[in-house]
Amino acid sequence: MAFTEIIPISEIRKNIKDIPQLGGVYKHYVDKDGLAYLDGVYPTKKEISIDGIEVYLLYIGKAKDLFERYKWHLGMTNTSHKSLLGKWLSTLRLSYMANHKTIICLSEQDKLDEFMDKHTYTQYMITEDFDGIEKQLIKENDLPLNVQDNSHEFVQTNIERRKAINAKYQNEHSDGNTIMEKVNRVKISDAELIHYAKEAKNEGIQNKSRFIVWFRKGKGKKASEKRLSKAWSDVEKSII
Repeated sequence: MAFTEIIPISEIRKNIKDIPQLGGVYKHYVDKDGLAYLDGVYPTKKEISIDGIEVYLLYIGKAKDLFERYKWHLGMTNTSHKSLLGKWLSTLRLSYMANHKTIICLSEQDKLDEFMDKHTYTQYMITEDFDGIEKQLIKENDLPLNVQDNSHEFVQTNIERRKAINAKYQNEHSDGNTIMEKVNRVKISDAELIHYAKEAKNEGIQNKSRFIVWFRKGKGKKASEKRLSKAWSDVEKSII
């Protein structure tokens, strides 16, 4: 099945219920005016949108459920204070915010929505082979905002900026006890471990052993090697 026409994100937001609850691959684009807001982001692939606007390809993703994935990227889920502290924000939104010249804090979700609705575009394709097609498209295209399986020169800068804006929010919104200290009082759930495995992949961690080291050194939490290995395996079989 072919990709849909390239349409404004604002249209997806207005008609989100029309997005199929099926697996697929999707692309994100920005127009020339929007690109001027993204510091150091220099895409090379140009396309023409359905309304005749020249747009630049920034990111390609995959999903088991396109409806839920678009809701995530459009900020319809996981943008609450609790979600931001837990680092559940969409990876694409995080990249936009980390590299936007006038967005300085993750709390500016409305400002990002305004930017996306005014300047960004998307298209998608329904397919059962979303994993294989996404990997192939990442290899074939110049994608500044993809992290995993991407050799683009901007990847490391993006990772560092995403870490910095996350850390800034954590530092500004933690109270006397750190978030880590509060969370460590409760046994970490399987869902949280899967979340951390996804986060690790998005930061470029490529295998289970490195994930375990990354988790134990950087998260200050306790979980058995067996549970960490299972979380990694579950993520390997699913969608990042």
